Amino acid sequence: MQRKKPSIAPVVLFAILSFVMLATTVVTIIVGFEEATEENTTELTATVMSVHVIGEEPDRAIVIYSVEHGNRLRAPYNTSDYNHLSNAETVFFRVENIRLEQLERMPIIPRMSIRTEDVEIISLSSVNENNAALHTAAMTTGIIFSSISLLLAIFFGIRRKRSAAPQHQATQANTATKSRGGASSMIYMFRRTKFLYLGLVLLAALVSITLALAIEAVHPLLAFLVWIVLVLVSAAIAERYAGKLHNEILNTLAQKCDPHGFIEKHEKILTRKIGNMRTNILLNVSTGYLTSGDPQTAKHVLDSIQNFSNNSAGIISQVTYYNNLCSYYLNIDDIATAEVMHNHMLEVLKSEIFPKQQYDSSYNFYTEKQFSINIEKGDYSGAEEWFLIQFNREKSLLGKVSAQYCLGQIYLHFERFEEAAKAFDYVIEHGNTTYYVAKSRELLHQCTAKEE
Repeated sequence: MQRKKPSIAPVVLFAILSFVMLATTVVTIIVGFEEATEENTTELTATVMSVHVIGEEPDRAIVIYSVEHGNRLRAPYNTSDYNHLSNAETVFFRVENIRLEQLERMPIIPRMSIRTEDVEIISLSSVNENNAALHTAAMTTGIIFSSISLLLAIFFGIRRKRSAAPQHQATQANTATKSRGGASSMIYMFRRTKFLYLGLVLLAALVSITLALAIEAVHPLLAFLVWIVLVLVSAAIAERYAGKLHNEILNTLAQKCDPHGFIEKHEKILTRKIGNMRTNILLNVSTGYLTSGDPQTAKHVLDSIQNFSNNSAGIISQVTYYNNLCSYYLNIDDIATAEVMHNHMLEVLKSEIFPKQQYDSSYNFYTEKQFSINIEKGDYSGAEEWFLIQFNREKSLLGKVSAQYCLGQIYLHFERFEEAAKAFDYVIEHGNTTYYVAKSRELLHQCTAKEE
């Protein structure tokens, strides 16, 4: 099966959840709660028959059996004052005015304060303090879960965008691949992203601990959940930054045509513990050596690759591997072995787990190699048209340089010396330190000599 782009469903789900919880929290804040006062409550009486404790910890409650209200008058099990209530003693309790009409139909009386003639068992002020704490807890919980939902929506959005992004094409002749294989591997490619990630994780821990200690209503499990979400978001941020840094390295070759700088930066990454990123980095190093005109070192690097991961990322890496081997054998004029490597590319492209979104760009490299092999065998049919299309389509400077170099070879073969000279001039002007420049100078000299 082909790997599908991550669904947008989690992004939409968590975004909606975040909006709903935020709206609910805002309503809670606006509405607030009304404090109980002597004006908005009515004091009623009950004649005590007996007092009992019901339930188990932590849900124990006091039931005050009374002549007037039976067992409907209850109170939390958090005071010893109930122990002093005696039979026939009168207790006074307050009920909100808005509940008086329905009071007789309620199974439990929603009492506010409660007292005897001598003792204030539960005061209105303590009730208001408790309600204020519950209101604050509701608002805090709403804000926290709304934030968590929003962060998860952002996390899945970044993940989906990264997965959907097209692979970077450094050149038609050789491929430079983006690193794949998990957030932690990308993060540890660079010291600055590693420290950024660790710093964000520590900050997330401090936020969660502060949350748990500063707000009494926040459960430790909720604080731990907040920490987990913040760690996920930290990983996404650090991974995105690592991807940006690696893109800058890829552009050293793709847009600046500087294979030596490209190699140096990738070999520095190889000195670190990068896990399953190592294969992709080695492939990029081999690309750098091929583009610099050092095929033997490129082959040595390719030979050092021991295995590929058994997933879609590994399959894409195999295309690069066989593509670069094909380039090597073309460089040393071993056309037969180059064709074998070219056939291996096709076998990999036909794999059932090859990602659909990467097929066209990867097949483009296969087609380019087919034309290169044909040219080496003296067959130029269709090559000019194809490389012209590639030159106009390519976004990377190195890809354009490669296409112009191939066009220059084609024009030179058909003795269209003026067009060949223009193509080689373009390569010399834009190719920087790539091997295309030295080759173009040699071929341009041939053009000049033959024109004369």
